[in-house]
Amino acid sequence: MRIPSLGPLESAMTERIQEFLRNRRQDGLDTEPCLVVDLEVVRDNYQTFAKALPDSRVFYAVKANPAPEVLSLLASLGSCFDTATVAEIEMALAAGATPDRISYGNTIKKERDIARAFALGIRLFAVDCAAEVE
Repeated sequence: MRIPSLGPLESAMTERIQEFLRNRRQDGLDTEPCLVVDLEVVRDNYQTFAKALPDSRVFYAVKANPAPEVLSLLASLGSCFDTATVAEIEMALAAGATPDRISYGNTIKKERDIARAFALGIRLFAVDCAAEVE
């Protein structure tokens, strides 16, 4: 049985992703959308970006893709994490990030969430104005 081409995006995907999608289609599992991430591409992109900015810390926005596999990989590579909720802080910690590699901030921070973040060891907070600090 010939598996149809994945179309014009096929050339932009890694061989591993192409094979995964072909197998998924062949097994009749492509009835709903799915997100496929090649962790080697994540690793390569992180390392390239970190190397380009050697005097900086790279902060990954957890909300972009909070998959435990992505977070664990990035934590193992030394990435820092930008979080907007206590749940995101907990995900980053569970993935292996240390509190000193996590920032917490969003436009509407509740006092109880700030207190919880602090209790979890977070000391880097993003604020929108001086009044927030007070």
